[in-house]
Amino acid sequence: MTKYFKYPFAYQGDNINIPDDLQPNGSVSYQQGWGYDYQRRLGNDPLAKPVPRQQTNQLYNDITSSIKQYQENGFFDFITPETNGGEPFPYSMGACVRYDMSDMQDGSDVRNYSSKVRNNTSNPKDNPENWSDLADIDIDFATNEEAQAGTVTDKVISPVSLASVTATTARRGLVQLADNAEAENGTNTTKAITPFGLKSAFSNNDLSGNGYQILPGGLILQWGTGVGGSGSNFTFPLQFPQALLCLTGSDCKGRNVFGSSTASTSGFTLQTSQASLEFYYFAIGY
Repeated sequence: MTKYFKYPFAYQGDNINIPDDLQPNGSVSYQQGWGYDYQRRLGNDPLAKPVPRQQTNQLYNDITSSIKQYQENGFFDFITPETNGGEPFPYSMGACVRYDMSDMQDGSDVRNYSSKVRNNTSNPKDNPENWSDLADIDIDFATNEEAQAGTVTDKVISPVSLASVTATTARRGLVQLADNAEAENGTNTTKAITPFGLKSAFSNNDLSGNGYQILPGGLILQWGTGVGGSGSNFTFPLQFPQALLCLTGSDCKGRNVFGSSTASTSGFTLQTSQASLEFYYFAIGY
């Protein structure tokens, strides 16, 4: 389990601040760390330096104090010019800080802020227009009706209101995809057909020389070839479930006339003046 720093390291110990900038005498600094002099052998090398206990305490105290602040508050304290070598720190947009708004800067009015601009060198008290007080952020959610209308510009759409924005003939919106069975059935009025679903809706067929195509909605197209004389009976590749609407044919050689004396949902009887006729036929039904 991650340790909670109830006390920063050596918070009651004797500490000596570690300078930020490089030190001319080679002593420890945040810029250089422990220099080579601290590696030299004590007692043999006059330039050797012992690792100082107080500054080691301070190093660990600085680290654990920062971790403790983050553990307890979620954000770090605002970096002032005084703690940044006299220069204001440029916060990026969205950066979050803790800032004391009290006049005495005594910690009595600490608030959490988020930077609204890039390269933000201002502070929340002097330039509040550049910062958002996180405690004042109030999310206003759009109603289902507002989400469906699509005209509100200052509200947030929740998953629930987004799900209500379904597509209709009167508005754009979300639409559920039909499965293959629904595409083939052709009765659903609220789902969209994908290219694959559309192909599936026309997949009930036999595309051979004597074949058929069942269209969405139930209309059936059939075709075929035959050879025979008057009185010859021919059966459709597929029996029409309810009715034959139309039957037509053509002589393969294009010069003889023929017809059908009887026709039903299952087939027809050829009528021709030829002893033997080769022909094409086309039938429509449902």
